[in-house]
Amino acid sequence: MDRRTAIRNIALATGSVTLLTRCGFGEERLPIALNNLKVSVEQEDLLKEIVSVIIPQTDLPGAESLEVHNFVWVMADDCMDVKDQDRFMNGIGGVNKLLKHTRGQSFSEIEPAVRSEVLTEIVSFPADYAVPEDREGNPEFNLADIQYFVGQTKRFTIEGFMDSEYIMTEVMPYKLVPGPASGCLKVDPAKRINING
Repeated sequence: MDRRTAIRNIALATGSVTLLTRCGFGEERLPIALNNLKVSVEQEDLLKEIVSVIIPQTDLPGAESLEVHNFVWVMADDCMDVKDQDRFMNGIGGVNKLLKHTRGQSFSEIEPAVRSEVLTEIVSFPADYAVPEDREGNPEFNLADIQYFVGQTKRFTIEGFMDSEYIMTEVMPYKLVPGPASGCLKVDPAKRINING
């Protein structure tokens, strides 16, 4: 073997070993990748928990099993302007701070049966609620941003759930091309219909 081939092989082997050691093959989970928002794994988990409280699992799949939380992230990333995205991210960042202050627990530590009441409580806090301050005298969280986050999450969750493939195919079948008009029909309350069908 000539010298050039040997040097090339050594360089390739060294580069391969360096690359493989830099690639993390651990069990660490990466957060969702979005265009504008920088999301942490903790924020992603919190949103998933909140979405599952807004539309829980019943005889129908809940928002968590239909992965509606991903729809909420995409809507926040694509459909909000920068100011509203900042409010949304400040809100999700302040939820656990508010709950630590009021209940002494984070959202994930609260009993699942009480989480719905907690979200209602967050939205109903008065605007003049006394927000605790840090050592520099700055508020620890922005209550208006937290309430905005919860409101937008609820709105996007309902929209994502109703527009999910399962709902549009199994529960209220959607016809891409409507059939002939059948005139007036009696409404059967037991029958699920899609007004877009």
